Amino acid sequence: MVIASRLAAGLGRADGESIIRRLMGKAFNLMVQALVLPGIRDSQCGLKGFHYQAARPIFSRQRLNGFAFDVEVLALARALKIPIKELPLRVKDCPGSTVNRILTPLQMAVDIIYLKLAFFINEYRLPGGYQPLREAATIMTLFFAALALRLPWLWEIPRFIDELKEVRLSYLIFTGQALPLHNAAHDIGAMHNYILAIIFKLLGPGIYWPRLYVACCSALTVIVVYLLGRILFGRTTGLLTSVFLMFNGMNILTSHMAWANCTTPFFFTLAMLSTILAEQKRNGWWLAAAGLLWAAPCKPILR
Repeated sequence: MVIASRLAAGLGRADGESIIRRLMGKAFNLMVQALVLPGIRDSQCGLKGFHYQAARPIFSRQRLNGFAFDVEVLALARALKIPIKELPLRVKDCPGSTVNRILTPLQMAVDIIYLKLAFFINEYRLPGGYQPLREAATIMTLFFAALALRLPWLWEIPRFIDELKEVRLSYLIFTGQALPLHNAAHDIGAMHNYILAIIFKLLGPGIYWPRLYVACCSALTVIVVYLLGRILFGRTTGLLTSVFLMFNGMNILTSHMAWANCTTPFFFTLAMLSTILAEQKRNGWWLAAAGLLWAAPCKPILR
């Protein structure tokens, strides 16, 4: 499949294009890249070519009739692992467009949401396609099973220890008495404390929230390890490694203490997952998220 792209060679979308139409096009393209087609710079250019062996499986499934049908076609091509090549094209804008500047963007947004949902439930009957409902059920099962193993005696074993220094600092942030650049320990960043302060703001200050937050981070680590294993080595490996972590006694014990270091496995594995996804998808947003996750829990530069 070959598509023309008005942005492939650093060209503008179209010579003589109005500012409003240019902004509408950029906004729609950002939504499309975020939700459906990361990496495709120009899904709406009307010039597209198909090998007949690619056209048959795509158009036998294609359903949308509006302007978003281009996105549907490209999304189906990707799901069917059909190569897509972008070629640069210079376009000149012509007057007389019948596009409604209000209704058309709304309809396109609705179509994109429908498209996302249709792929989620595999309405297109893609062969060997990703089954998000099964994956969602797997993820929810892993999370609640891991959390159920970590909740018993959460506030009893061990009794509250020097973690309360970090909790107190979080409370001072919550009350506006401190805005630290580091944790109670000066070689650790203050992200943990600010997260707890936000929890206090949302749920009210309490001595029980910090450990519950750490236990949830521990349960979420099980999910992230599953996703890492699935992406790198397949679903079976992901399930096996996540179950090993779920029942790991040391991981369960450290979820019973509200130290910042007890959340490190979660942020470390999440940063690794974001880095791998950024490389595989060639997506700058994943790379930015990875940079934030690698940097945020670290010790501060300023003292």
